[in-house]
Amino acid sequence: MLAVQSVVMAVVAPVSGTLSDRFGSRVPAVSGMVVLSGAMVWLASLGAEAPLAQVAAALALVGLGTGVFISPNTSALMGAAPRTRLGIASGVLAEARNVGMVLG
Repeated sequence: MLAVQSVVMAVVAPVSGTLSDRFGSRVPAVSGMVVLSGAMVWLASLGAEAPLAQVAAALALVGLGTGVFISPNTSALMGAAPRTRLGIASGVLAEARNVGMVLG
């Protein structure tokens, strides 16, 4: 069941990255967070007796929001760093993701 989120994310993230390269990262990142927030509210409102199809749809929406957010966010962060500090910026980004996963 949890694979639904990862599959949707894997399909959407490259498309989102292409769109952010073409049109900028602000709109895709914000829209991804809006979709992700709505999906999390939906997941939180589901009860223990919720049909599996509804849980899968909510997880797919979480994957969609996450996939739309991650590529533009990474592009904006790495694009803001000076070329001589890209390694440090990448390390800080990876550390922030790991801390977020541990706390989540």
